[in-house]
Amino acid sequence: MDEFMNEVRALVYTIICLQCLLQFVSGSSYQKYLKLFTGLLVVCLCCSVVFSAVSSFKNYEVEIKSFEEIWEEQWNG
Repeated sequence: MDEFMNEVRALVYTIICLQCLLQFVSGSSYQKYLKLFTGLLVVCLCCSVVFSAVSSFKNYEVEIKSFEEIWEEQWNG
């Protein structure tokens, strides 16, 4: 879960930095290209965060199932 939180934190910091950069170049001819690049980068990072979350939840599910099997074996005897 720590890895997921670190990825979310990096995503937020990246978005903040890119928004500052967009504000810095406002009115420039490069602004539309930078907006496109920023949008694509944010989409890629969001997808990465979502896939990371799904994989970590799957790992937790596997761990819980293995603990459940161990507990049932100990309970039954």
